Amino acid sequence: MKKGIVLACCAMLLAGQLQSAEALDWNRRIGVDRTIDNTINRAVNKVEKQEKTRRVIFQNLPQSAAEIGPETDAQQVAAYTVAALARYETNPAEAIAMLNKLLGPRPVPKRDEQFLADRFRGRQYLMRSYFMGATPANNYQPDMPYTVEIKTNAYTYQEEGYARFLITCGGADSPRPMTVRQKASTGEWFLWDYKGLLSGIQTPAADDPWS
Repeated sequence: MKKGIVLACCAMLLAGQLQSAEALDWNRRIGVDRTIDNTINRAVNKVEKQEKTRRVIFQNLPQSAAEIGPETDAQQVAAYTVAALARYETNPAEAIAMLNKLLGPRPVPKRDEQFLADRFRGRQYLMRSYFMGATPANNYQPDMPYTVEIKTNAYTYQEEGYARFLITCGGADSPRPMTVRQKASTGEWFLWDYKGLLSGIQTPAADDPWS
């Protein structure tokens, strides 16, 4: 009888120790998770605090390569890029000429001309979505004057000589990326990558059978 009582007490003591060990391990895991969460939150807060928005306004959109060019203002080049691509709706050849001016030493290759044609086929409204006020509900009719909203954050100038901007799009849930590159000898900024602007957007109401 006494032996049974002793064994029972030992079992209870051992169980208590195991539970304490499990509780300690659980607390440690919670502590690690909280540390990870805090690190992520700090990183997000850092980016959000450094996020800035600039609006570039066009009273009239440029219609030819002669009206645009490289700038020492990187964000102005980003806005010109939106305007140049928007020209594709009415004059593809002129739009490509404008892009060539912005691209500078690296003009549009022939394969990209086909890429542009494919992106705009049946979606001539695509680039209008990057002007403020243009939404699927109003068939991407922008407010006047034409306004491009350009966002910068902690990662915009992370790589020397390059600037990665986010352009607000009325047809997407999040802004779209594009990149410009600086020519060291002149300080001018040239277009480097615009293809992120040509991703799909929501169908305008006039073309949407479910609207």
